[in-house]
Amino acid sequence: MPLIKVGCQVLIDSGIYLDGAIAANPTVPDSVAVWGRTDRMPAIQANWLALVRTRRLLRQGQAGFLLVDDRPGGALHPAIFRMAARLNCELFLFSVDLCPTGTVLVRFFQAEDCGEEAATTALRDEVQRIVERRSVPGLADRKTETL
Repeated sequence: MPLIKVGCQVLIDSGIYLDGAIAANPTVPDSVAVWGRTDRMPAIQANWLALVRTRRLLRQGQAGFLLVDDRPGGALHPAIFRMAARLNCELFLFSVDLCPTGTVLVRFFQAEDCGEEAATTALRDEVQRIVERRSVPGLADRKTETL
């Protein structure tokens, strides 16, 4: 089970319904399953029209979801940050981490602004925080507050 689906479940359970998830998997034609739920998120295929469709959602005040890397540790693709800044949208980020104890931590955070540089820096800082936490003995088992 991809851990990111746990993050989506937390969002939906918190009352933030996702009106469109950009899905890179071509076998997902119109919706994405969310772990622990029977309802699904509408999907937007990751192709040349994905940002156009996402822009339409954001202009209508709806929420979209996008992984900014194509694989764990992969290069970030921050085009959505540029679009969010142009549309003056509220942008929040989240990370999902599996602790050695089996606990799944979901952490929500915001960049100082929704511009590409600030959001990319915030994501890289979050990845570094997770890597550092995993490298300190005993620290990986401590509970982390959801922000």
